[in-house]
Amino acid sequence: MPETIRKTAAREDILEDVKTTCLNAAARGGIPASLAEQRLSPVLTIIASISAQLDAARAFAAPLLAALAVADTRADTCCRSARSAAN
Repeated sequence: MPETIRKTAAREDILEDVKTTCLNAAARGGIPASLAEQRLSPVLTIIASISAQLDAARAFAAPLLAALAVADTRADTCCRSARSAAN
């Protein structure tokens, strides 16, 4: 008999367990497939939506974070120059 995943498991492990459970239930058919469709499919749909939104946010933020890193480096250089000039 399969073990129930721990509630303290890593998110990736829980997600993989939900996907595997849904696939196994669909393969069994009948009541398990129906229950998995009712209970797990909405969860997987929400997770896919959140994942897509997260990917879009990361893609949007990447050039902004790169520009911030450049500005930070320039500010550090400027501060070092000002300190050197003050000494």
